[in-house]
Amino acid sequence: MKKIMSLILIVGMLAAVLVSCRNSDPNNTTASSGTTESTGKPEEVKNTDYSVEDLMNKVIESIGGKVTTIDEYDGSEFEIMLSGPTHFSVSDANEGKYYSGISESASLVEDDAVWNESVMMGGEPFSMVIVKLKDAKDGDKVKEEMLGGVNMRKWICRNAEYLITVNNGNYVLMVMCSKATCEKIADAFDNVLEEKSGTRLEKEFDMEF
Repeated sequence: MKKIMSLILIVGMLAAVLVSCRNSDPNNTTASSGTTESTGKPEEVKNTDYSVEDLMNKVIESIGGKVTTIDEYDGSEFEIMLSGPTHFSVSDANEGKYYSGISESASLVEDDAVWNESVMMGGEPFSMVIVKLKDAKDGDKVKEEMLGGVNMRKWICRNAEYLITVNNGNYVLMVMCSKATCEKIADAFDNVLEEKSGTRLEKEFDMEF
């Protein structure tokens, strides 16, 4: 009889220990009161995927729809109001090279890209281009070709003072104008994407005779 009672007590104690362990499990989402607790799992992160047109529109909107250029003769400021972007084909032998400076790396980017250019009588030229990479790992190669490939003096008897190319996620930006304007556009580009950008490549116009 004593053996039977001892066995019953042992079974009862084991059952109590198992229940206690279950309620103390940190991964258990149900408390003893019956309420549901957080599992502590991180929220899903969604990567933003813009079309090149939407991205450029957001960049333009974030800077108030205008840029300031400088008169190369007297240093006075001009404001240029920016309209929506214009599409071009990167693979087109003329368009691709003229707007973006890309030729050899054309296969690394989506063919549909956008540009926005303005020039005022007396005001400094402005040009902004955004291309989308097929693979983000090719950002450095593409921005280097854009930096060296685009003509900073493609306007008749006019040149842009400064040039910046930068990659951010699956996108590459190229902008030509005054240094201050280029930096402002590059900052807006990074702020819209909210991703870690690559190293900015910068170039000052150098007249070669």
